[in-house]
Amino acid sequence: MIRHKLYFLFDKLQVSAVERYFMLSLTGIILFISGFGMFIDNSPTFDDEYYQPLMSAFEERIRATQDRNYEIENRYYPQVQVVNKELLGTKEQTKTLTPSIAPADTVTVQKDSTQSKININIADVDELVKLPGIGPAIAGRIIEYRNENGIFSSIEEIISVRGIGPARLEAIRELITVEKKSNE
Repeated sequence: MIRHKLYFLFDKLQVSAVERYFMLSLTGIILFISGFGMFIDNSPTFDDEYYQPLMSAFEERIRATQDRNYEIENRYYPQVQVVNKELLGTKEQTKTLTPSIAPADTVTVQKDSTQSKININIADVDELVKLPGIGPAIAGRIIEYRNENGIFSSIEEIISVRGIGPARLEAIRELITVEKKSNE
């Protein structure tokens, strides 16, 4: 009965005998391959030693990227020294991090500066760009403001320079000074 139904279905679809033979052969091949696939072991043939050089190269690139990002962050944000609270009683472990990435369970202490403060009344562009968050454009504005209005009388006066607001002032306050020029 199934044979008659298939015959009438193929007849309705106008499938020729050659096409029926091809479909039957293709179905048989698919069933054979799927049955044979059950006996094949699909486990990976490589062990951890094979992947070790690749993982080492990957980890090295990650470290290089993190170092590059760390240098960029240090250029624009002041550094602080972070001391882990848990290690204060034992071996003290310190790291230098930016305030934005300091963990909550740490104590932050301003990093001891071996460099002297930058005098914004006599500094040139090269010196000013060393300050966190100060690029060449803002350094140029500081010098332009100084040339137009005279020397800065207080550190807070730097807020008058376009591009320097209260947050940026607080970031650089400990790194700058407004001492009078020595040649005056």
